Amino acid sequence: IIAKLGRRRLGSWFHIHIALQSFGLLITLISWIIALKNFDVFSPPHDAKFYAHGVIGSLTMAMGLVQPLNALVRPHAPEDGSKKSIARFAWEVIHKSFGYIAIVLAVVTIGLGTTLLPNVDDQLKFQLVYGIGGGIFLLGLIVFLFYDKGIYSTQKKVILDEAHISQ
Repeated sequence: IIAKLGRRRLGSWFHIHIALQSFGLLITLISWIIALKNFDVFSPPHDAKFYAHGVIGSLTMAMGLVQPLNALVRPHAPEDGSKKSIARFAWEVIHKSFGYIAIVLAVVTIGLGTTLLPNVDDQLKFQLVYGIGGGIFLLGLIVFLFYDKGIYSTQKKVILDEAHISQ
């Protein structure tokens, strides 16, 4: 989100993107290691839902772990006004696709995980907390982005007006 929406607004968007992604990857890596150590969903006999949760979660983690490696082979962005190279275009498609796919898989994994609690009442509580928490986060993010866009547009207009007046 920072990369997509903060690029034109924040001069340090790239550093913010790296910091947030690194922190998120570290937290999920620790969680994944704990899950692999404490739950054996891959050995037979396995329940289909537990197995699917483990496989999709591991695939999501693999995609997340590939992203920093992908960044190491990132072709440099073109200079202002220059055309993007084919290698850079391909890299961007792969990097962004892996990111978006990993987000979708994470939501599926967590959603599936909410159905694995042994007590049905606990499942419902967990699903409500997950849904309400995710909804509040998304709503807050949307409100912030619209608010920030309004401020940015106003500031940009003032700068353009000042530049026009000084000419």
